[in-house]
Amino acid sequence: MDDLPLIHYAPLTDRPGFIQVLEDLIAELKAARIWPDMFAQAVAALGDEPRLRELALVYAAYQERLQAQSWADRAGLGWLAVEALEERAPDVARDWPLLVVDGFDNFTPVQLALLEVLASRVENLIVTLTGTADDSQRTLAHRRFDQTRRQLEDTLGVRAAPLPEQSSRQAPALAHLETSLFRSEAEQIAAMGAVQLIEAPDRASEVRAALRWLKTRLVEDGMRPVEVTLLARDVRPYRPFILQTAAEFGLPVRLVDGLPLRATPPVAALLDLLRLMLPRTDSDPQPSLPRRPVVEAWRSPYFDWSALPKKSATQPIGIGPGDADALDTAARWGRVIGGLSQWEEILTDLAARYEETTGVPSIAPAQDEERGLPADVPVGPAAQLLWDKLQRFLLRLTPPQGKRTY
Repeated sequence: MDDLPLIHYAPLTDRPGFIQVLEDLIAELKAARIWPDMFAQAVAALGDEPRLRELALVYAAYQERLQAQSWADRAGLGWLAVEALEERAPDVARDWPLLVVDGFDNFTPVQLALLEVLASRVENLIVTLTGTADDSQRTLAHRRFDQTRRQLEDTLGVRAAPLPEQSSRQAPALAHLETSLFRSEAEQIAAMGAVQLIEAPDRASEVRAALRWLKTRLVEDGMRPVEVTLLARDVRPYRPFILQTAAEFGLPVRLVDGLPLRATPPVAALLDLLRLMLPRTDSDPQPSLPRRPVVEAWRSPYFDWSALPKKSATQPIGIGPGDADALDTAARWGRVIGGLSQWEEILTDLAARYEETTGVPSIAPAQDEERGLPADVPVGPAAQLLWDKLQRFLLRLTPPQGKRTY
């Protein structure tokens, strides 16, 4: 944006949140399948106001940069998926017997275009929506779903059909709430315990109160875990509190949308491993190697440290059971915070604290004798072996030479 002739938004370019607002706007435009030239034409037709014209400039420059770098943003992936199906993958999904789309209350134009392509290929496409097929029974609460239903009917060229009716165990108070929702005037009836309002100061307390209520239903009412659910408009901000509190209460929890990929243990361990090689500071290029993440990487069940550090090596890394504990003990005694120089100083010093003739520790002149040396701290060959393994470990993590990209 530095080279764009922005005047109207110039005071905001260095303000926090401006980039985020632009990102959200561009995502909405892409979700609606509005290309930069279409947006620019619409702005011109509306009078070419500076505030809109500059947004069109930003959108066009943003998309040009993505294309020049052969990149795609999250919103653009939908474009590419539809384009790939329409132009480059004519046979994809033609052998699918069934495709079920559930859990949506609306669809973007990109999603509708995707469903239109898939509907012409799969044997059966089922899209479920909340609502009723009887116009006389529709409520304000279902208006959003009615609009989505009409969009699907127009796009797919079909008519919606109701699901088979089942006996409902819905409490009368909840049925009344559904039919009266969003109405300015509605008859009031007694809740009879079907609805409870709880005031909580923060998300953690809100989750705790909700899960306590659910566990009460399991214990006192004899309900099964599969018969209760915890709903939220957006569960992401609540996810860590739900997992933590559910574990505390002994509640088995299954998140419908799962966990973010980066939060899964194997991926989180891999990302932590890669961060070990980040430079300590801009002026200190040596790898950061903080003590605890290094030890956790040695203990991790997701890595096999019996492999060679590189193809041309003759000796494997060789990290085995007990090595992580020994390394942690040495690092704690040596007060290692991080940095390769600290690890080298402590481990090589401990390797020198040994008398081959007597087999007992000896104090190296470089260290202060007042610090003492506990019996479980590795010395001599044991410390040297740890230092050798640490070097092979770092050799395995060192990225290949070449141009850095971010």
